[in-house]
Amino acid sequence: MTTPASPFIETVAIARIASPLLKDIYENAKDGAKKALAKWNTISYSKKFEKLVKNIDEVKTIWSPGESVSLRSFYHLAKIRNKKSICPVAAISDLGAGNVVIQGIVGQGKSMLLRYLSIQEVIKKENGRLPIFLELRKLTPKINLNLAISNYFREIDINLSSEVFEYLANSGKIVLLLDGFDELDPAIAKEASLDIEHLSKKHPELQFIVSSRPDNEIQKINQFRVVEIATLSQKDQGPFLRALGVDASKSAEIMRAIKDSPSNITELINTPLMLTLVVFVYQSESNIPDELPEFFERLFHTVFTRHDGLKDCFKRQHHSGLSERRLQSLFEAFSFMAQQGGQKRTLNRSQFNECFDLALDYTDGCFCDESNFRKDITRVACLMMEEGIDDITFLHKSIAEYYSAAFIKNSDDKFAIKFYKEASKNWHYWHETLNFLSAIDSFRFSRYFAKPNLINAIEIIKPLMGTVTEVELCKKLPPFLSKATAVFEKIKGKYELTNFGPILMPPNMYLLRVANEMHELIDFSWVLTESEAQALLDGEMQISLNGDSIEVPFGCALMRWSKKSFDQYLDTLEESFLKNISLAEKTSLKMTERPKIFSKRKLSAGAIRIK
Repeated sequence: MTTPASPFIETVAIARIASPLLKDIYENAKDGAKKALAKWNTISYSKKFEKLVKNIDEVKTIWSPGESVSLRSFYHLAKIRNKKSICPVAAISDLGAGNVVIQGIVGQGKSMLLRYLSIQEVIKKENGRLPIFLELRKLTPKINLNLAISNYFREIDINLSSEVFEYLANSGKIVLLLDGFDELDPAIAKEASLDIEHLSKKHPELQFIVSSRPDNEIQKINQFRVVEIATLSQKDQGPFLRALGVDASKSAEIMRAIKDSPSNITELINTPLMLTLVVFVYQSESNIPDELPEFFERLFHTVFTRHDGLKDCFKRQHHSGLSERRLQSLFEAFSFMAQQGGQKRTLNRSQFNECFDLALDYTDGCFCDESNFRKDITRVACLMMEEGIDDITFLHKSIAEYYSAAFIKNSDDKFAIKFYKEASKNWHYWHETLNFLSAIDSFRFSRYFAKPNLINAIEIIKPLMGTVTEVELCKKLPPFLSKATAVFEKIKGKYELTNFGPILMPPNMYLLRVANEMHELIDFSWVLTESEAQALLDGEMQISLNGDSIEVPFGCALMRWSKKSFDQYLDTLEESFLKNISLAEKTSLKMTERPKIFSKRKLSAGAIRIK
C-alpha cells in the first residue's frame, strides 16, 4: 500500500520535485513535440508548474470560506470497496491498472479524492505522471473535453497541437483526472461520454480516472472499471475529526452523540460532508437532531451563528436585513429556481440575478436587493462561494438539492401537484431532490409521484413477461432498451462477447434500476463458434456482420442465453414495484385520515370542529 505524502510539503517544493518528470517528458519527445515542450527543460518553468499545482491543491471549504487552504492540511484518506475488502487510496496505483470510474454518493469527497491523487502523482519518486485535472462541470456546448484539455495546457504556456497531444497521450506520462461527470449539463453528457470513450480507445496508454455519482453514462463505457468509495465507518470518525482539527475531548463527545442518535440519523452520518455538517450543528446546538429535515433546518441556523471550536460563538450581521427565517425561505426559492432553470452547481452573475428575481416573486415578505442577498449567502452563511469575477457556486450540490426540496415541501398543494407531474417527465433533472422529498414531503410524494410512476413502470415491463420468441421480445422492448446489442468479436477462430449497449436513460425514475441491472444478465463469458455465428446470421433476426464482429440484438441475446434469468428478474421486479405501491398507498392513507382524529375524541369546550 502506498503511503500518503506529508501534508506539509509546500507547492513550490512539489513543483521542484516534478522537474525531473517534465524534463524526462521533454527529452523523449521528437520533432515538433519536442520544440513545443522546450519550456519544460528550463529552470524558470517551475514557477508556471507551481501555479498549476496550487490550483489543484488549494480549495475553499465550509471551515475556511474566506480563503483557500491546502487540502493536504486536512485530508483524510478515502477508502474504496472491493469485492472482498475495503482499502485506503493514497495514490492512483492503489486503484489498479486501466481506466476507472470512482463512484460515490452525495458528499463522499469524490472531488477532494481526485485532487489529492493528482498531487500524489506529481510527487511519486518513481514512474510519476503529469496529472491533467479537469472539473467537468465547466464544460459547455462551446467548450468540449478536447478544448478543455487544450486550455489546461495553455495555462502553462504549452500550445497543445495534435502532434503534441499524440505524443503525450501515447507516452504513458500523463493521466487524465476528470471530476464530476454527474455535474455535466445533461445536454452535453452524452457527447462528453463519447469523447472520453473515443480517447480511451485511441490512446490505450492514457489512463482516465473519472468521478461520478451512480447511474450516469460514464459507468456504461465497457473500457471503464467502476470502483465505489466506501462509506465512513464508526472507526473512521475519530481520525476524520482529528484531520479537521477537532480536539480529542470534543471528538469523543461528538462520537458519543452520534452513537446515541436514532438509527435513521446515524445511518446518514456516513460521508465526509455529513460528518462535517454534524460537527457544525453539534458545536452550536450541543445535540444532533432526530430527523433529516430538522437537521438541515438547524444547519441553516448554525451557519449564521457559527464558531470554529476555538472562538466564542458570535452573531453575524445580515446584509439583507431579513430575519433568518425569511432569508431561508428566499434561499429555498432561489435553490429551486436554479434547478428549475437547468443550472448546475455554478451560476454566472446573470444566472444568479435571474434566479434571485424569480425567487423574490415566489417568496412573501422578502424585500432585499440581490447584492445583499448574495453577501449573506456567500460571506455569512457560506452556503455558496464566489469563484473568480463572475461565478457563484453552491458549497455542495446537495445543498441546492435539499433546499430546493424544502421549497416544494413548503409550497401549497396546487404547486406541489404540478411539480410532481412535471418531475415525472424530467425526473433525471430532479433525481436527488425527489429523494429528499420522499423523506420530507412523504404524503404528497407518495400520492402524486411514487404511486403513479410505479404503476407506469409496471405497465412498461408487463408486456415483456411471458414472451416466447426472439422477434416478439425485440418488438416489445421499451425504447431505452431496444437499441442495445451484444457485440461478439472474432478472436482465435471464435466469437467472444466484448461489448454491450447502449442502454438509454429510461422515461421513468423507477426504471433506472432496470437500466443498471440489465448488465447483470449479460455474461461476458459467452462464446460463439463459427457454425453458431453462421446460424445466427442465417436466422430471421437482424444480426449484423461488420468485419470480424457480430452485433446481436439485446432481445435475441436474452432469449438465447438468459431466458430463465430474464423471466425471474421480471417477476422479482414486478413484486418489488407492487410492494412499493402498497407502501405509497399506506403513507398516503395515513395522512388522509389525520383529520379524523377530531371525531375520535369528545370535543372539549372551545375545541375546533372540523366540518
